[in-house]
Amino acid sequence: MFPKLLLMFLVLLTACNARPAGKNSSASQSRRVISYVANISPTGEFCRQPDGCQWRMIDPRTGSDELIMPLEGIPLNVWWNPEYTQVYYRLESKLFRTAWRVGAKPEMVFTVNEVLARKPDTVITIEDIWQDGATGKWRLKTLQYEGVGENERAVAGVWEHEPNGQQWFVLDKQPTECGCGDCACASVMNKWIEPRPRVALHELLDTMRAAWHLDRASADEDWAEGRRSFISLASPRVSYEFDLVFGDSYHAMAPFVLQRGGSSGPQTIYPKGGPCGDQLSFAEEAGFLLLTAEYTGACGRVVNLQSGATIASLPETAKYAAWLERPKAH
Repeated sequence: MFPKLLLMFLVLLTACNARPAGKNSSASQSRRVISYVANISPTGEFCRQPDGCQWRMIDPRTGSDELIMPLEGIPLNVWWNPEYTQVYYRLESKLFRTAWRVGAKPEMVFTVNEVLARKPDTVITIEDIWQDGATGKWRLKTLQYEGVGENERAVAGVWEHEPNGQQWFVLDKQPTECGCGDCACASVMNKWIEPRPRVALHELLDTMRAAWHLDRASADEDWAEGRRSFISLASPRVSYEFDLVFGDSYHAMAPFVLQRGGSSGPQTIYPKGGPCGDQLSFAEEAGFLLLTAEYTGACGRVVNLQSGATIASLPETAKYAAWLERPKAH
């Protein structure tokens, strides 16, 4: 029990600093839409043709599903400035910047070829890219697997970009036992990770996880595992039921059932054995529920909590679904 309580203290402490920007008022929420990237292959390796990858948005108030902009590849390491006027994302070895506007055209910021170079028995993944809050210099975090079989190990690194060139210099590298690079190495890496204010997609997806909703459990059972009921933010007469399990953290597991007061019975929003797996995340805005696969934002379900109607049911090829500020029109 002690490790769980310690973990929850750390989660709630982090929540004070990691809550996504732009959710402080009902006026702000009224402008928000559900953004997602369409036409990603089920393996997440390429864009499906003929349409290719597309950034799209759903307005749950009208049910519209509109194109924001076409993409030349799968966007990675995505983040917005706090005002939602610009968005940054990586396509393979190139970082792009574009206005958060319908039909906007991207411009390349720089390349990261040296860091992405494949060496024998080495695979490097770029986990994050940001501008340092103090110096404004570009930094990135990598997770590198060295060796094969029993000799394989993971090493996390933080690199800094030379302002007047294309070279990257390593600031710190530490071995880690955590596959995501964010656990065992966190204490030694965090001193290098102080980005300028931003809204990072991976943080938006993370704060949809069940671990962020534990204070809404309907019964005070010390966050016990098992079939649990969680009160909706939309109304105390609306609740969600799912299996709560604990591993590295708390997770919501299918089936995910909506319970609405009155004569309506339970409504299964996402069944067990769905196309995107059973680990789920959810977030509510202005009376609407967004339910997705955990971490990936895939297989999104958008539900009107007042009527119980499913407004949108996205396939596994639509990923990164999250509530965001509406992009500006043309």
